[in-house]
Amino acid sequence: MILLIVQSYEFSVQEIIRWLNHLKKEYIVINELNYIVDIDLLIDGDITLKLKGGDVFSFSEIQSVFIRRGRFWFQNNLPYNLNGINSNKNTPNILETKLNSFIKSELETLEEYLMKKIKENTFYIGDFKEGNINKLIALETAQKVGLKTPKTMINSNSEKLNRDELITKAIKEGFSFNIDNKLFKLMTHLVDKRKIPEKYAPTLFQQRIHKKFELRTFYCKGLFYTMAIFSQNSSKTNIDFRNYDYKQPNRLSPYKLPLEIENKLKIMMNSLNLSTGSIDMVYSQENEYIFLEVNPTGQFGMVSSPCNYFIEKKIAELL
Repeated sequence: MILLIVQSYEFSVQEIIRWLNHLKKEYIVINELNYIVDIDLLIDGDITLKLKGGDVFSFSEIQSVFIRRGRFWFQNNLPYNLNGINSNKNTPNILETKLNSFIKSELETLEEYLMKKIKENTFYIGDFKEGNINKLIALETAQKVGLKTPKTMINSNSEKLNRDELITKAIKEGFSFNIDNKLFKLMTHLVDKRKIPEKYAPTLFQQRIHKKFELRTFYCKGLFYTMAIFSQNSSKTNIDFRNYDYKQPNRLSPYKLPLEIENKLKIMMNSLNLSTGSIDMVYSQENEYIFLEVNPTGQFGMVSSPCNYFIEKKIAELL
């Protein structure tokens, strides 16, 4: 049996489930809608879970596990009031806040043990902790395995900026927000040093890489699926291809990375304990492959569909 621990309503996950149905494979889904309502666990013994939808299964029945933006959702993951009933109150009292904090800590410890048992006994893709990759650690690891990276600095004083052409982006993750029905996104931007204040919060700057094209690679258990993105031809996407040009979309093409680069990326992913992830790179005007970052839970449908890789089918077959 295959266990899917995922986020509900994600298109790529639904496509994997369609392929599992086509392959006539038995599977069970845990998500925030079909959460765990009962657990029977014996240390060094079997573990049995009952889900809201009625499914009951034991870990000994599981042959493989797929984890994507999910977790072991328990009924108690949701906020509780003092009567043990799910509470949506806007102003919980101090005791309820303490209780919820305690329950969260308890369940995180239990979840860590359950993941340990999965890793010991089953084939798995993904991990609960993979989404917390540190971008700075990833850059440092890439350098250590011999990959080229942009010159990167973090500072809080404009006097320390060099004369290089710089871009800036979030140290962790970008975000978006709405004001007066207008969407604002924090993305990668070219730095205009004339507009930078003298002092600011610690900010990440990188030397701008003039590229021939970008590369998005989906990595899964040692396999590489790479797409070239010809984003340099549009003023909208030249700095960040996520600033999509809907009138004249970027050309997308399947691409094969050199074996040397794939081997270095594989070592990097293993060093970061990542079984899967979306890797961003650029191919520079100097004909060099430059690593930018890796997103453990990045979208892979955007690579699968344009390049006819059928990644969802291949994940289903792996499972």
